[in-house]
Amino acid sequence: MPRPRKTPAVYRIDRDLISVDLWDYDKALERIRSAVEPADRLVALTKAAELCTGELAEGLTAEWIEDQRYPLTRSQADVLAQLAEHLTDVDAEGALAALERARELDPDTEETYFRIIRLQLRLDRRDDASRTAELLHQHQRSLGVPGTIGRRNAERGAPQVTAPYENAKARKALRISVSGWRSRP
Repeated sequence: MPRPRKTPAVYRIDRDLISVDLWDYDKALERIRSAVEPADRLVALTKAAELCTGELAEGLTAEWIEDQRYPLTRSQADVLAQLAEHLTDVDAEGALAALERARELDPDTEETYFRIIRLQLRLDRRDDASRTAELLHQHQRSLGVPGTIGRRNAERGAPQVTAPYENAKARKALRISVSGWRSRP
C-alpha cells in the first residue's frame, strides 16, 4: 500500500493584515504608471516619494540582496526626480527638497546635481549652486572619475560650470554661468 506524501506547509503573509514598505512602494509605482491625469500622477508620486526611505535592507550583507539594492535605489531616485519635475513651477522649494533626497539616495547621478544647480540659480541661491558644483566635483574625484563640469551640452539646458580645482586659489575662482550670469565667489 503506497504511503501518502508529506508536503511542506506553505505560509504566506496576509497582505490585508501585514504591511511591508516594499510592497507599499510597488503599489505606489503601479499607481504612478496607471495615472492618466496630472493631478492623479502628482498624488501617486507624492505617496511613492514618502516611501523612499533609503537602501533596501540597509546593513544586511547577504550576497542575494546586493543585486536588488541598486535597482530599487535608482527607482526611488527616479520617483523623487519625477516629483521634482512636477513641483518645479508650483513649489520650487519642494522640488529642491525632492532633488536633494534623490542626490542623497544616489549620489552618482550627475544629472541630479545639475538639476539642483539650475533650481538653486532660479531661486537666486548662487552660493548654494556653487557649493553643489563643488560637492559634485569632490564626489567625482572620490570615485576617480574625471569630472564633466564645464563640458555639458548646451542643448540639455544644463548650467555651464567651470571649475579649475588644481589648488585652493583656483577653487575660489569657481564660476557658474547660466543664462549670462557670471559670478566669482
